[in-house]
Amino acid sequence: MFGVQFDETTLKTMRLSLLVFFCVRTAVGEEIWIVEKLIAASYPTLAQFARVEGTVNLNCKIDDTGRVLECIADGGHPLLQKAAIENAVRWKCRKTEGSRAGQPEIKLVYEFSFSDAPPVRHTPKVEFTFEYPNHARIVSEVPCPDHLPCTASEVQQFKSKKKSKPLP
Repeated sequence: MFGVQFDETTLKTMRLSLLVFFCVRTAVGEEIWIVEKLIAASYPTLAQFARVEGTVNLNCKIDDTGRVLECIADGGHPLLQKAAIENAVRWKCRKTEGSRAGQPEIKLVYEFSFSDAPPVRHTPKVEFTFEYPNHARIVSEVPCPDHLPCTASEVQQFKSKKKSKPLP
């Protein structure tokens, strides 16, 4: 191509050198932050009773100490966005070795969902899990409002009361 011929060993060495150069350059040139301390998120009560579930993607700015300064939500229900942002600003992150200085950011994903268990009359149990590097999952039991029949027996009881009461 350029009038220069290389033997197979030299070509392999050159390819490997280029690969190492690009890998090191990418690792050093990027700013890589990881979650160091997290606080378990809760499921917003209103969202539980309204049975709102979904995913909230957050883009968060971090100061040099790793404290989350602010987050902007991209998608998701407003009730869930608010809960995710309020939780994320309580987290602390750590820069990995080799990261460059600058305005750091981290992307977080919050997934709010309900368990497959039947609805409950008591305060719903909420489970928080974190999957490295940035995925928070909040799973709640489905709450049952006090003024509505919830279980099959309650529905049956409600229907029998309805039939026995004459209309005015």
